[in-house]
Amino acid sequence: MRALTGIALLLVGCVDPVLQEMPEVVARGRDIEIKGQALMLRALRQYGDSKPVDWLPIIERLLDDEIDLNLLAFEAGKRGVKPSEDALETAIASLKSRYPAHQFRRSLDALALRPIDLRRRARLRLLAEGVLRLEAGVESISDAVVANWKAKNPMAEKLLVRHLLTASQSQAKEAVSLYKKRRFSFADLVRRFSKAPEASQGGLLPAFERGELPAVFDQAFSLKMGEVSDPLESEHGWHVLRLEDRQAAGVASDDIARRAVLRRREGALQGQLIARLRLVAGIDKVPGALPALAAFLRRAQETQ
Repeated sequence: MRALTGIALLLVGCVDPVLQEMPEVVARGRDIEIKGQALMLRALRQYGDSKPVDWLPIIERLLDDEIDLNLLAFEAGKRGVKPSEDALETAIASLKSRYPAHQFRRSLDALALRPIDLRRRARLRLLAEGVLRLEAGVESISDAVVANWKAKNPMAEKLLVRHLLTASQSQAKEAVSLYKKRRFSFADLVRRFSKAPEASQGGLLPAFERGELPAVFDQAFSLKMGEVSDPLESEHGWHVLRLEDRQAAGVASDDIARRAVLRRREGALQGQLIARLRLVAGIDKVPGALPALAAFLRRAQETQ
């Protein structure tokens, strides 16, 4: 994060000639503009810590995604799609959950972001998702399609589990001991001890079936609701699991089936809709803008 902070500061306060000569706008169409600084900040958020050798292909890919996202959001506005406040707050909460509470404000500062920027970004995503749902839902989903999906997709038993991973057995035992003394919630202990990627989210894993994850996770199927396992060893370290919820095997509900069919349609229709929107919008990329962006990022990175 330290490297990211330095680059972000250079970005907002730099007097480098490369930055001064950089176009303010990197792409424009009939109804949208993509700003160079916004594109660079997104590149830093997603790839800054990995210190890429060549920024150009990254920026090219991100620019295409930004164009598509803005076109979908603009189309959503034309069609009257408006995300609810509840949906917006849920989306923002999801973004915040990626960071421990004490680090969230610091992370925004490091990325030259404000809470209002985060809100705008979440709203843009919701608008794009909304117009895709609208497009996919134009054609009704028949009962026959629902029944066919359910027949092909039987539901196995799934578990919702919190996961704590440590390098040593002693650390895992200490975490279990503290939990049994009721001094901390399991999620707090995960944030304190765990080195797993999901630690910042309290260790909560997506629901999984038996055999879907490495074998050590199958031990969770023998736990009772709310029970915590003893430390379990694997090639990755020492694991502690807590069973949060158990979803019984059976047939999917009509609602789950319809939503799954709708998501599949959204994926199939997204490319077609974006192609139409790009054609109408007449997107032009500013010549030389992306190499200039890449050069600035490379130069800023070399100063760290």
